[in-house]
Amino acid sequence: MSKKAWHRLAIGLFALVACAAPLFALLLTPDPAESTPDLMLRLPTYQKFRCVLCHTSAEPAAGSAALGSFGDDFATNDRIWDKTLAYMNSDDDRCLNGFELGDQNGDGIFDYSGEVVEHSNPADGADCSIALTIQTWGKIKEVFRSELPDYMDAGDLFSQDHETDGQSPRLP
Repeated sequence: MSKKAWHRLAIGLFALVACAAPLFALLLTPDPAESTPDLMLRLPTYQKFRCVLCHTSAEPAAGSAALGSFGDDFATNDRIWDKTLAYMNSDDDRCLNGFELGDQNGDGIFDYSGEVVEHSNPADGADCSIALTIQTWGKIKEVFRSELPDYMDAGDLFSQDHETDGQSPRLP
């Protein structure tokens, strides 16, 4: 083969590699996990934990989108948020998934007024935080008012001035 033929062959191979390399790089680079944004919209909220609600990584990719405990339960439940999933405890902590995502009955509507954000992550067994909100405190007071022993009355637990200013109850 002549020197000129070798030169043409080398230029042709170089051009082929130069054009094919970006295509191969594009094909080999993992894409973001498919449908993750669409699936997050099925949950009552996902603002704080986002991808880590379901995945073991904060930035899952199609090739490495391993699911955590809540993600497995969500997938098993046909990727539907409902009362079945809300009443489960995916991470085996003290809180049901519905409490952790702020939708205890699984109807898809956030249970509390104010900022729509998760209480804790239903895939992390170490972060169940039971916060005492104004609404929760009101429910606790209702229970005590209706279930007081005969020897107590509401005045023993609650004073008028504390009920209106939202402070803690007066202990007997």
